[in-house]
Amino acid sequence: VPTMFVIFCSISIWIIFMNISKLPAILSMIFKSAFTPKAMGGAGIGLILRWGVVRGTHASESGVGTAGIPHSMAQTNDPVNQGILAMISVWSVMTICILTGLVVMVTGTWQDNSIPMGINMLATSFKMYTPGITGDIIMIISTFLFALGSVIGNSYNGGQAFLYITKNRWIKYYYYANAITLILGSIFPVELVWSSMDFFLAPVVLINILSVVFLVFKKKEIFKGI
Repeated sequence: VPTMFVIFCSISIWIIFMNISKLPAILSMIFKSAFTPKAMGGAGIGLILRWGVVRGTHASESGVGTAGIPHSMAQTNDPVNQGILAMISVWSVMTICILTGLVVMVTGTWQDNSIPMGINMLATSFKMYTPGITGDIIMIISTFLFALGSVIGNSYNGGQAFLYITKNRWIKYYYYANAITLILGSIFPVELVWSSMDFFLAPVVLINILSVVFLVFKKKEIFKGI
């Protein structure tokens, strides 16, 4: 993950720097578009909740509770510091999202209707400012490392939850089902995959947030002196 982060951010910052003269106009357009009466109306708020919040939750896992599983394995005497460390990942994801948006905007690929929405825009932007197939290689490496890290991390988190429910039994069946899910996820339409993830994410977030609020009031002494 750190390798992917450094590679991706480095090339993104370089592309933005190469188009630094366009940046003021781009930032102005972002803020004007966000705070227009139309954007702040009912439809705009609905889209923000549907896409912005949900996609942000998927990316950073904020409120989902899965980050607490690997962080609970840390050997530390201060859980508050470990929690603060966990929050850094949210800022890292925010950095990647901001750089991605700025790259596709300063390069103009977001206005090209011939380019499919999504990672194709970013890949095209990278190819525009890298020699030969360098842009493709960077995208392949970054995407591979991100996907690999996500698969390993989420599989581990799910496995720990499965072990808790089954009293440390039948873990191999979980990994069989996990492997089948990965295969199906790679061949199903992406719209179906995202919709399914959104459907299952909502109850997980709700249960986790209610649990966190309960624990905050139950363990108030932890937060003394912060």
